[in-house]
Amino acid sequence: MFKQTVKDKELVRTEHTEKTTADSIGLIIDKSVVVERSEVDTTVVVPKKVVEQTKESVNMDSLINGITIISDALVDVQLMLNPVTGALKAIATLHPQSITVRGIRTITTHKDVTQRSEQKKAVLVNDKAERKTVHKEKEPAKMGILLAIAVLLILLFGAYKLLNQK
Repeated sequence: MFKQTVKDKELVRTEHTEKTTADSIGLIIDKSVVVERSEVDTTVVVPKKVVEQTKESVNMDSLINGITIISDALVDVQLMLNPVTGALKAIATLHPQSITVRGIRTITTHKDVTQRSEQKKAVLVNDKAERKTVHKEKEPAKMGILLAIAVLLILLFGAYKLLNQK
């Protein structure tokens, strides 16, 4: 009552919330068809070849009646008689040929790929801070007021006693 008092009260309240959510969906579908086509166009060459065969002592009558000479685009056949030795010689000449080779190669690839992926992420951060400060200060009562109250009480007490004595 007669001394000065000071009270400081401080209240600090903090709140931290963190909310994380993640969400993602992906779908990849590949149904493609890949066709690889390659063509080969080349020529194979068979070179000229000469084949000879000799038959010893052929009868002249069979040469006249039974021997044929062949000549076409692929081969020439010649018969030669050696009158001195009596040997019959057959000569076959194969002409060079070009053979065309064509090739077509096709590779077909069918893709059927389904790929699914998910990815989710979200972060929500909430920070709250609350600070409350209370400052109370009490001063001592003034002496003049206290003396006035004391005198008033004495007068009231004295008036009460006087009234009760009579």
